[in-house]
Amino acid sequence: MARLISGKTTSKKNIENKRVKQIVYSYVSLFGLCSISDLKEKILYSGRITKDKNEVKKKLEESSSKKEKIVDVLLENSSKGWKLSHALIPLLKLIKLLPMAKEFSAIFSLLEHSLIDNYLICIDDLERKESTLTMTQLMGVVDELGKRKSCKIILILNDKTLSKQDLIDFNKYREKIVDLEIEYQPTTKENILKVFDSSHCFIEDFSEIFQTLNTSNIRIIKKFKWGIYKIESFIKDIEYSLQKQIFTRFAIFCWSFYDSENSLSLEDVIKEINNKEWILNPLKNENEDLSDEVKKWRGIASHFGLFPLEFDDHLVSMVTKGYLNKKSFRQVLEKKNQDEQASNARKKIHEAWDTYRGSFGDIEDVKEELKKLLDGDLSKISLSNFSQSIDLLEEFGVGILDYIEKYIKANKELFLSVEEYPYFKFFEIKNPQLKDRIENLRNVPRKFDIDEVLNNVSKNEGWDPKELDFLDSLSEDKIFEWMLSNPDSLPRKIKRGLLLFEDVRSNKEEQQKVFDAIVEKTKSALIRVGKKSPHDKRRVEIFYGLEIPES
Repeated sequence: MARLISGKTTSKKNIENKRVKQIVYSYVSLFGLCSISDLKEKILYSGRITKDKNEVKKKLEESSSKKEKIVDVLLENSSKGWKLSHALIPLLKLIKLLPMAKEFSAIFSLLEHSLIDNYLICIDDLERKESTLTMTQLMGVVDELGKRKSCKIILILNDKTLSKQDLIDFNKYREKIVDLEIEYQPTTKENILKVFDSSHCFIEDFSEIFQTLNTSNIRIIKKFKWGIYKIESFIKDIEYSLQKQIFTRFAIFCWSFYDSENSLSLEDVIKEINNKEWILNPLKNENEDLSDEVKKWRGIASHFGLFPLEFDDHLVSMVTKGYLNKKSFRQVLEKKNQDEQASNARKKIHEAWDTYRGSFGDIEDVKEELKKLLDGDLSKISLSNFSQSIDLLEEFGVGILDYIEKYIKANKELFLSVEEYPYFKFFEIKNPQLKDRIENLRNVPRKFDIDEVLNNVSKNEGWDPKELDFLDSLSEDKIFEWMLSNPDSLPRKIKRGLLLFEDVRSNKEEQQKVFDAIVEKTKSALIRVGKKSPHDKRRVEIFYGLEIPES
């Protein structure tokens, strides 16, 4: 008779460690097996002796006398825990290599079958066998080994993933052959703890993510673990909220790619995330006939708040190809982490304000939280949030001048580069010290460098008024000298910097004259460069489309 363990695969080690009466234990996975002969051969050659030498000898000597010579070989070459294949595989495989061996294949099969006696056999992955090995054949072998060969057989399968015909055939012989059924259904948390150490700093996050996905598939969790360890060095210093976004998305991609019971493919999930259907079409929409899978997905997407993120392609590549572009992934993370830091700073400031407005309790917690934020990275805090925070701290009697100086220093380049109106007029800065420091900083004459200005203009395809005034002040000689200084990215700075103004039109006549003057001086300087040599002439004509007149 056979014992059946259904559900997710249990550990064969748990079976090996149990006290058993059989002299040999054999674990066999049906994955890829095509025939009964393959199965019997694998059972034999996977066998491990579970008893000591004397007990093995006693058991074997009770068998047919036809086995005596083979028994002697086994006893001379095996001891507790050794594979039987140490003795049998070299012998049988050597014989099979002899001329005319194929003619005796049936005899070899009978020999191998005769040696399978008094075994404890664990047959795993019934749902993964090849179609040529039918369920009827398999159950027949199980019945024979149990009744005629004194074997005990354990069948492990996931009956939810059996083919329709296999399930019909299995149920047909189930009552006759299987004497005990155990449903192995560990919780998500139990399987998480089989894969990750309980002391892992994100163990609760992992459990929450996979519980929301409603999966305890240990293979998926192991794939997830592999990916997390691969990117651990990249994410260890980023914001916790961003770390959790990465864990969540990687878990979802693994789940949709590897879970055979999930009808939503990875491509479907990516499409749903990009389309943001869970926002556009709520779950309760009377005009829609949604499948259970779509409803489940929209519940998951709504729970995690899934939007397209810049690093999704990198995580998908890890799942589908096992490859991570480390340089690109690191660059994307650095930018995203900066955004996340700024977002988290805003949230904390708003939370402090909500606490202050929403209760009449002690203000110490609010004060300490604001001080903690302002002692951090001030470049991540917007001017409006900083202004409101120091106003509140000043009201609490906290000195703020040091905070103002640190904030100005951390954001100096920003204050110098932005237009005055859109940045400083949308709200009123109440603190006079902060307002004066910003105005004084912006009133200091700025030293412009032609290469720096053109780098900014060409990258941003825009400019501030002071940069435009500077470019207008340049003479043709200055532009010519700069071109000959071999600056980096010269073509970009000319085409998308100086010559950018050729395609710009202004409804202000004076400003249009400035645009035209910059372009005219640039083209004159290029023509001078083209007259220096035949090679320069050709380059200017080809790359900048200017005709160089004969001298």
